[in-house]
Amino acid sequence: MLSDTDKPSFDSMEDLFRRAVNPMLLRPDWGTNMALSDKINSCSRKSVTDEFVYSVRLRLANVRDPNSAILILSLVESLVKNGTGRFHTAINDEGFMNEMAKFARKYSSRTDAD
Repeated sequence: MLSDTDKPSFDSMEDLFRRAVNPMLLRPDWGTNMALSDKINSCSRKSVTDEFVYSVRLRLANVRDPNSAILILSLVESLVKNGTGRFHTAINDEGFMNEMAKFARKYSSRTDAD
């Protein structure tokens, strides 16, 4: 549970997240992705980062269409590539990794013809 002082920071991250994965986008919005990455990197509160990663994990579980899948995957890629150790530590969680594995299996285009 976030404190009242942490809520504005979390809310601004959530707003940027919603803009980055807006289903109306035809391609990833790299400016928004980078703004969110910068916001996470500048956040000094571990609880906010952890709560945000948990929120992303929940959204991964509820992706319904391929376009949204591409947008969220691009965002996660951008956050990992541009993230600091605090973000990497937050996603280094069994729950998050399991959700990413389920997500990958769901949207994998792999065929059994080898």
